[in-house]
Amino acid sequence: MGRKLNLSLESLLVMALVTVFMTAAVVLIWEGRESYDRIMEVRLAQDKARTALSYLAGKVRQNDGEGLLRFQKEGMGDTGSLVLIHGGAEEGYATHIFFEEGILWECYTEVEGTPDRESSQKVISLPGLVLEQEPKAPGLLKAWVTDGMEPYGLPRYMAVRGADLQGGAAYGSIR
Repeated sequence: MGRKLNLSLESLLVMALVTVFMTAAVVLIWEGRESYDRIMEVRLAQDKARTALSYLAGKVRQNDGEGLLRFQKEGMGDTGSLVLIHGGAEEGYATHIFFEEGILWECYTEVEGTPDRESSQKVISLPGLVLEQEPKAPGLLKAWVTDGMEPYGLPRYMAVRGADLQGGAAYGSIR
């Protein structure tokens, strides 16, 4: 009887120990998955921000020239737009870049044309974007992604040759 009780107690302790190890393994896997998800979420946000800012820098660099860039206050929604006026074979046309409802858009129109959502291309979705001309340095554009309220990451600065951007005021922005 004593040996049977001892064997039963040993079996119970082994089962309890296996249960503890199994629980620890499940918790470790669960926490690891949640940590991985958080890391990937931050990485995706950083990649989207980098993509959007590189897109803007590329467009500005590609269309930089005296009188070829301007901010347009009236545009899609209440954001206004950055207008890139094309030359050469595309003379008479412009690209409007604007941010609306969490999406960065691009619309190719005639220079005096008005952009509309139907003819616009979605570039990338973002929580928020600010593009503005530095008031103290008219030849400098500053762009950054926001999380809706606060800046996210470092801003991207773009120098433009056409120092005074055309359009109503010397200071313009897309918000």
